[in-house]
Amino acid sequence: MAQFPKGYRALANSERPPAPGVVRMGPMDPKETLSVSIRVRRRPDGPSLPNLNTLAATSLAQRGYLSREDFAASYGAAQADLDQVVAFARSQGLTVVETNAARRVVVVSGTVEQINHAFAVDLGQYQSRAGTYRGYEGTVQVPTSLGDIVERVYGLDNRRLARPLSRAAAAGQATTPLTPPEVANLYGFPAGPATGQTIGILEFGGGYQMTDVQNYFNNVVHLPIPNVTFAGVDGATNSPGGSADIEVILDIAVAGSVAQGAKIVVYFAPNDEQGWVDAITTAIHDTTNKPSVLSISWAGEESGWGSAINSMSDAINTDAPVLGVTILVSSGDSGSEQPADVLYPASDPGVTGCGGTTIENVSGSLFTQVAWSGSGGGISNIFPLPYWQTWAAIPPSVNPTGHIGRGVPDIAGNADPTSGYMLILNGASTGPWGGTSAVAPLYAGLVALLNATLSEPLGYLNYNLYAFAGPYVYDDVTSGSNGGYNAGPGWDAATGWGSINGSAMATAFEGIGLPPALATFNGRLYMAWKGAEFDEGIYWNSFNGTNWAPQQKVSGAATSSGVSLADFNGKLYMAWKGMHADQGIYWSSFNGTNWAQQQRVAGVGTSTGPRLAVFNNALYMAWKGIEGDQALWWSTFNGASWAQQRIPGVSSSVGPALAVFNNILYATWKGMLGDQRIWWSTFNGTSWAQQRQISGALSSEGPSLAVFNNILYAAWKGMYGDQILWWSTFNGAGWAPQQVVPGVGTSTDLVAKTN
Repeated sequence: MAQFPKGYRALANSERPPAPGVVRMGPMDPKETLSVSIRVRRRPDGPSLPNLNTLAATSLAQRGYLSREDFAASYGAAQADLDQVVAFARSQGLTVVETNAARRVVVVSGTVEQINHAFAVDLGQYQSRAGTYRGYEGTVQVPTSLGDIVERVYGLDNRRLARPLSRAAAAGQATTPLTPPEVANLYGFPAGPATGQTIGILEFGGGYQMTDVQNYFNNVVHLPIPNVTFAGVDGATNSPGGSADIEVILDIAVAGSVAQGAKIVVYFAPNDEQGWVDAITTAIHDTTNKPSVLSISWAGEESGWGSAINSMSDAINTDAPVLGVTILVSSGDSGSEQPADVLYPASDPGVTGCGGTTIENVSGSLFTQVAWSGSGGGISNIFPLPYWQTWAAIPPSVNPTGHIGRGVPDIAGNADPTSGYMLILNGASTGPWGGTSAVAPLYAGLVALLNATLSEPLGYLNYNLYAFAGPYVYDDVTSGSNGGYNAGPGWDAATGWGSINGSAMATAFEGIGLPPALATFNGRLYMAWKGAEFDEGIYWNSFNGTNWAPQQKVSGAATSSGVSLADFNGKLYMAWKGMHADQGIYWSSFNGTNWAQQQRVAGVGTSTGPRLAVFNNALYMAWKGIEGDQALWWSTFNGASWAQQRIPGVSSSVGPALAVFNNILYATWKGMLGDQRIWWSTFNGTSWAQQRQISGALSSEGPSLAVFNNILYAAWKGMYGDQILWWSTFNGAGWAPQQVVPGVGTSTDLVAKTN
């Protein structure tokens, strides 16, 4: 072990002790050359970093992602710090290979002898079961003048960190191979294209031959050949001819055939701590290719990563979200082994962990799924329970500690090789291949499609994934096991929430739709609604008791959700959620001839759309908050502005319905997330009463309200899988037992009359 030099100090958390059973064989050749990456602090005079939870809870249209250049200027390394590190390196006889302010790195090269002297280490050769590697014992040290500037030094230890997570079908195993486009169709992915998007694929070994890529797209999936290129990191490059080649071609084939029109960039790096840190930061900060989504199909046990986790997690949880980059990582192919430890980087809260399913019984668009036995999953030993998993009922670890931490995976998809993919390698057909390696690029392709569809990068995805929990977006996988954990209703440590319905996720980001709105005004019945499919225009017409007038479009207004109407003070008022990912609330009024120019309600937002009602000569509006905010809010309108308040102690994943009955304002709503109970409360003009449940009533969508013959009526679709319509009445004292509307059904919410 090296001596502690005068004027030096140890870097925090720089110890990298050998694993049990590893033997030091002797010192490294002092004349051997190597490179190391010196990671530098963020500029100390920069602005405060954005809060990740705050950013995630902000609608896509309002997140305001930074350009890579602006990020480097605000949150990268200061030039003075880089210059000081460069000066130190040169004083030690080291060659400066690269400096990068955005990545906060100075890469240097030199002999083992020079590196030992510069960082006060004694590099040696170690023998492990996996082979030999270069390493050290004790701490890494730097001059005291650099102690506050240098965070980490990577490249001193080059032990292998991860493995590819692809798997072939066993010999003699009955298989029904699918293609990635077939799986995308089963999962309801948007048709695309993903033109203008770049998918980054990180590889830590192997390579690809472009002839195999061309052969696959020409002869297997019969699709246009994607634009595939590669970037080398730390001396690695596209080097076909090894065992990891199948991983590389699998990732390219899946991502490229799902996200047609997207550019594919493969980042090759060494499979050690320097390679991983430099690969993730290079891809995130790539100003040339600018990937919007990264796919990683390699992972290793959390305990083997050392301080590389610190720098990688910093880039994943800070840099990527502010730049709008989504990261998806395979969760593992060995199920929940004993001990049931999860793999990194799938366990990082900043990435979306992708588990595995088996697709069976495919018949047209119909199919069944069970948890694939190899699907990696469990509870992290390093990362605590994230905020957005607190409502997912994460179980204790099955390990003896029984602790609760970050749960893995978040989602799952086709991974069983029996329902896997045929590939082309070295000009020949091979497969079928699967593994959770096939899931990360599948969903990377979906993210690229959604980025193109929504015209906004999804960026940090997990908060949204958990806010969308339910059968709207997911095909919940409720059977099967990965050994340590069983699949079941809701989130589980084998399949997460299940597989994603891509089109439903696009709808969820745009906003859950409201039904057409109805209101009487000036002796006529008015109706307003959102346009069909991708038409987000707002339309209206009126009914005179005999005929409906031709539809007209509200100029300058658009919504992805729907509208609400109310007659107030001689005008017809309309309120709605914005279009696409814009979760602002807008309103306008109609004087009988024209709609006034739209205005925005300052400081509020909704993911589902607002409802209106007139009570005590005032106009009331109620709504659910944006995405992960399941609080219910209300406001009154004084003729000029709105005032926001919260309905205390209540939550909903859908939003409330409003109606006035016996001079009291009533609100009803479905509970939050998986709570399908129907709740109600009243407002007396001053405060809301404590919420109560409509006994026995369950709904996956939420109810509608209307008053008829001095009785309050509620109607709703049943709970998950129940498409029957139910109704009940309220006489001022209690709700009558629910009844079925005979002979009818719906898969969504009801057309409601608003006041």
